[in-house]
Amino acid sequence: MTLSFFFREVKNKSTGIDLFIASHKEIPGLLSSTIEYHVVVVSTLPFFKGPKHRESDTVQFMVS
Repeated sequence: MTLSFFFREVKNKSTGIDLFIASHKEIPGLLSSTIEYHVVVVSTLPFFKGPKHRESDTVQFMVS
């Protein structure tokens, strides 16, 4: 796993959170297919920050 650090400003200042679809893949099933999304979240909200983060920090993480 590679860890990268860079500055990204949150574009949606009114909510404090941006969502991006990084990738997706279709998983075929017997009756229908399922689509799995990998969503990147960029946020300034305190709910997503750890104790070592400053109030002014922007955090980024991925949800699958």
